[in-house]
Amino acid sequence: MGYLDTPYIKDELIMNKIIYLLTTLLPIALSANTIFINGAIYTVDKNKLWVEAVVVDNKKISYVGTTKKALTYTLKNTRIIDLKGQFMMPGIIDAHTHIAIAALLLNLGVGIKNKGKRNILKQISQYAQEHPQEEIISGFGFYPFSLGENGPTAEQLDSVIPNKKVFLISNNGHSAWVNSKTLHYLGISSNTKDPLPGMQYYMRDSNGAPTGFLVEGEAFWPHFKKMNIATPGRFYKSLKSFLPTLSKYGVTSIFDAGIPAVEENAFLALQKLEKENLLPVRYFASHYIVSDKDAQHSVKEYKRLKHLYDTKLLNINAVKFSNDNSSNDNFAIQFDTEKLRNYIGPLLANNINIMIHTTQDASVNQALNALEKLKKKYPKSKSRISLAHVNMVRQTDFYRMNNLNIIANIQPFNAAGNGYYEYKYMLFEAWEKKLVRFKTFFDNNITVSASSDFPACDISYEKCTPFLNMEIAVTRQKVGTSSDAAVLSSSQEKLSIEQIIQAYTLNAAYQLGAEKSLGSIEAGKNADLIVLNQNLLDVNEKKIHKTIVNMTIMNGEIVYEKQ
Repeated sequence: MGYLDTPYIKDELIMNKIIYLLTTLLPIALSANTIFINGAIYTVDKNKLWVEAVVVDNKKISYVGTTKKALTYTLKNTRIIDLKGQFMMPGIIDAHTHIAIAALLLNLGVGIKNKGKRNILKQISQYAQEHPQEEIISGFGFYPFSLGENGPTAEQLDSVIPNKKVFLISNNGHSAWVNSKTLHYLGISSNTKDPLPGMQYYMRDSNGAPTGFLVEGEAFWPHFKKMNIATPGRFYKSLKSFLPTLSKYGVTSIFDAGIPAVEENAFLALQKLEKENLLPVRYFASHYIVSDKDAQHSVKEYKRLKHLYDTKLLNINAVKFSNDNSSNDNFAIQFDTEKLRNYIGPLLANNINIMIHTTQDASVNQALNALEKLKKKYPKSKSRISLAHVNMVRQTDFYRMNNLNIIANIQPFNAAGNGYYEYKYMLFEAWEKKLVRFKTFFDNNITVSASSDFPACDISYEKCTPFLNMEIAVTRQKVGTSSDAAVLSSSQEKLSIEQIIQAYTLNAAYQLGAEKSLGSIEAGKNADLIVLNQNLLDVNEKKIHKTIVNMTIMNGEIVYEKQ
């Protein structure tokens, strides 16, 4: 039964009015469009890299080409925007972030920017004094080994906050710091077993008592959930406040690579934001594996989450494994090759995308060993598999990544020599000139996606924007330094601006399995576009970071416009 056949419409006069409205007003509404003309438009479509104009119709791109032809699409209520030579490109896809957790901890907790034990404790104490109503002091950003050779201690926190529970997450998201009151609340004592000795554990003193430093996934994320810091309401409040920042920097899609243990609360908040038309980005999310139990049930849980939470803008997109340790010297691996193979196999069989955290060479090599057999077993699998970080890769493994069609998910900020390289374990002489070999990935025809890994890049998104990262990828120097400043590793690993743009657009879309709808300016794709104040392909490479976004269009709607 069609709408006009409904038995509830009996009055002929009413029927005639409805028919009039549907046949006159409605076609105009459906045909409303926006035309961008006279631009320097870089499409990232190799078949038509540069055009003058783009026509947007009903959230989609309907034409890409000349201004003259674009204007023929003009209708009565068409909005025509004269770009006056401004640079336009596809919306940026940040292909590895932790936006939900970052927004929560930085908007509703203490962002620890200081270094040095005394300054860190002073900042935490000051925050607690300024927020006396908070029952739990949460936050993010401390660098563990600036607080002691074996990391921070509960005793240090007790000295400034003895009477409230404190739960702080480290600057790379791989450990937590709690005080004695929190240890007692969580029931962590000398008798508590480590979840996975050597990989996920409670740092202990010489008597076996936990010190307050909780290392890696299962040793702190389930406890974070118990603290009830990450409620749907708090996620909603923090995401509502933070997400417009992404639009300001041209980001139209993100992949959240982990909201461990509390992901459903974040998904509920995102759904609410979308219903209220307050979600300015496409939010691709992951199901994060914390433990063996999670890994064993990953297919079932992924499907459950996807069924419950997928919407037009929220997409449960992948399963994320954090398979190597990022907090100390021993490079512990969570799942051995056989376990990893057993856990990944069912995901491939069900065409589910996979991301594996592989910071160092042994974990990259191990992941490839696991995948080699599985690719032969599931040759028709449509899963997109990405290895995240890949900062240390053995020479022979570049060929294997290409052969297995593995995506290299990079974080350009690492090429400035900071980030993960503040950690002592990255200073091995054997790897001194073999770190973050971005161009080698391209030279081996490996698909490279780019990302911020926010907040691991910095606790302020303004200091790890796509344009800052693009400049670092092109120069391999710290932003703000002179052209003759030190270059990390080999200058031969510098990327071209075209390569890093591709990594932030079409290649990132490929990682998400969304290259048919995102990542380039082509007819039929979603209208995710950004207008910049300078042409990235024609600007001094040391000024890329100064790029300003004048307009961000997501899903055909202007979600940000510089005033």
